[in-house]
Amino acid sequence: MMTLTFGDMTSIKHLYCVFVLVGYVLIILANITVIAVITLHLTLHKPMYILISTLCFNGLYGSSAFYPSLFINLQGDLHTLSYVGCILQVLTILTYGASKMTILTVMGFDRYVSICNPMRYNTMLYHVPNYKLIAAALLYSFFLNLDNNISYIDHQTPIV
Repeated sequence: MMTLTFGDMTSIKHLYCVFVLVGYVLIILANITVIAVITLHLTLHKPMYILISTLCFNGLYGSSAFYPSLFINLQGDLHTLSYVGCILQVLTILTYGASKMTILTVMGFDRYVSICNPMRYNTMLYHVPNYKLIAAALLYSFFLNLDNNISYIDHQTPIV
């Protein structure tokens, strides 16, 4: 178990909980709204908008790794996190960050092809190749973070 310290905030911890909950709900609503608009409008089924909706899915993934745990730790009196929970949260947040960077790289490649090769854009990066690039970016970021060694986290560390 690892102890998390937030300082002395017992008097206003409910206010912090409200701010965290409102922020998390706003993140969920904003991302779901963008995903729904892109999904429902057929004119937005273009590679750039599909990449934007993928970024929104990634935002939901990353925020679901951080905000619920923060909310539970702010609300409760026991501020501990198990070793497995810590490793899972670190893996999720690292995967979120790597996915975001690789999706942004694919977006940059998409814009490069559309500007430098506009006549070949529809054949090079329309639906099927774009989905393959997105899948490759997400799988790359997941497998990139599976082999991480975090030397400063030791499960033998005594509880403070």
